[in-house]
Amino acid sequence: MNAIDLIILILATWRISHLFVEEEGFLGIGERTRRLANLWSVTSEMFSCVWCLSVWVGILFTLVYAQGGILLLLPFALSGGAILLHLAQSKV
Repeated sequence: MNAIDLIILILATWRISHLFVEEEGFLGIGERTRRLANLWSVTSEMFSCVWCLSVWVGILFTLVYAQGGILLLLPFALSGGAILLHLAQSKV
């Protein structure tokens, strides 16, 4: 794994974790996922914390990466990077 792949994995993991825990998302995907997760106590707790969910998303993305799927993660990494840059710029 090279540094670029690692950065893509980190940003994609953050982006998806943040989407499912904190955002409504496109067509309400974040909200609908949280509602579904609330049906079971284990997943309810997992989807209430970015730190908790990011471990599981990271495991999933590691498996995707191991199968050669880095390009599937790239759009999420680009979105995550753009959001973080926007947040950093807005605080200046």
